[in-house]
Amino acid sequence: MKRVLCLYIPNLAIERRQTPQARPQMSGRPASSPSTGPGGSRSGAGPVVIAAPSSGGLRVERANAPALRCGVRVGQTVAEAAALARVLAVHEADADGDRV
Repeated sequence: MKRVLCLYIPNLAIERRQTPQARPQMSGRPASSPSTGPGGSRSGAGPVVIAAPSSGGLRVERANAPALRCGVRVGQTVAEAAALARVLAVHEADADGDRV
């Protein structure tokens, strides 16, 4: 008998980048690591967004809870999101990598 399992993991794109095998951040965008806060302190809960190119520049596709608490919203430009979150880690969207 064939069985199928479907899971919805809303923050998979962000969570997989916080693993030790995480990919480097987007080039040209200064940001702290999502696992370290200002000064290199280990926080693990800093604002993190996944961004993709679109008309008008990079736009936020996903944001973790700390970023949302700072006022970051999906659809904003990365510049707008960076103005709201003092320390913001920006990662490039990778649709193929996020498929399991």
